[in-house]
Amino acid sequence: MPQQNLHATLKDRVEEYNLSPEEVAAIDRARGQLSTHTTFGGFIGAATGAFLGVRRRFSPWASFALAGGGFLIGSQMGLVSGALAGVRTIKTLPNSERLINLVRDVQ
Repeated sequence: MPQQNLHATLKDRVEEYNLSPEEVAAIDRARGQLSTHTTFGGFIGAATGAFLGVRRRFSPWASFALAGGGFLIGSQMGLVSGALAGVRTIKTLPNSERLINLVRDVQ
């Protein structure tokens, strides 16, 4: 139940700002960048781990573990790069401080 109250409160706070279509599009674009970077980073990390496991002739379980670790590290690196790309996208708006203040307010 407390989570439903949290979501309702967040929705009310966001509606108070009356976001323009341009701001909503920038938020959606930033969200997409975050998702893309995280997914791509995880894939590259897993592929690199699997490649190294096969190249070094590790056992199948060790190669699998290496690929899993590569996925985790790649996902984290993608999360950071996606967040930075999203911030750059939002900062291209003429009134980017407004969205930054919205995020701070909601937090």
